[in-house]
Amino acid sequence: MHSVKVEVVRDLEAPGIDPRILGIFREYLGYVGDGYCEFEEALLVCVISIPKVLGNGIPQVELFRVFIVVDPDVDKMYIYPEDGEAFLAGLGMERLERAGDYREALQELLNHLVGSYNAILTSIQDAIDKVEDMVESGDLGYVVKATYVLRRSLINTRRGLKNLVQMLREINSDQRKSSMVKSHHMLLELIDEALAGLEIVEIYRETIISLREAHASLLGLKLNDIVKRLTAITVVLMLPTLIASIYGMNFDTSYPLNMPELSWSFGYIYALLLMISSSMAGYFLLKVKGWF
Repeated sequence: MHSVKVEVVRDLEAPGIDPRILGIFREYLGYVGDGYCEFEEALLVCVISIPKVLGNGIPQVELFRVFIVVDPDVDKMYIYPEDGEAFLAGLGMERLERAGDYREALQELLNHLVGSYNAILTSIQDAIDKVEDMVESGDLGYVVKATYVLRRSLINTRRGLKNLVQMLREINSDQRKSSMVKSHHMLLELIDEALAGLEIVEIYRETIISLREAHASLLGLKLNDIVKRLTAITVVLMLPTLIASIYGMNFDTSYPLNMPELSWSFGYIYALLLMISSSMAGYFLLKVKGWF
């Protein structure tokens, strides 16, 4: 049974690879950007973005490029991923090698690409659900870090999906390019799926903004509560401090009106009781008002 030949180029200096193909890879490596396909004579050259999740926990999405050259004359596909084995591990080379021809292989690769973004969006959704739970539980430190990482991941995912939609539409609108894909109907489905992914990204971005606003509101409420408690403590301690400062004034006690309490036998106990009672009165008053 005939099947397409797929060759992975891991080293642009490797011997045994068609020098023309290596020259194309080197040329396109020097160009900035991705998300397009164009012909180099009879060869179809595509530069696409692949999402990659870094780290554990909150998904940190980064994009790296994969260069594809399809040679219809010999029914062969060349793949050069900038990130080496990461792309190949997710793709599963046996799926491409089972394809009947280069048209089916290219379609399988595009289908895998759209599926990669769908998997990323699913992981982002799970992370957003986790962050929402953290907002409710009050783990605000985690929320700050997570929303920052998710925002950056969504920006990268949006950029990759936007370039993907651009490339798929470009293939669909060009008869010569669309003939390189086995099923035109499948190509239209991939475009719709990628567009749906872009809409989901926008929804998630709005959700992240709402989470950040909720976080800011909760932080403000906690700060207000702390300030209120500190104010209440200050009020409670201010009353005995005021009494102590009054009795600490050095007036001539030989005059009858100048602090006669200083001459009382129980003047010291009287001052202490006055300070304690004033503090307790202030505490219970503020407690009734909900400040403690």
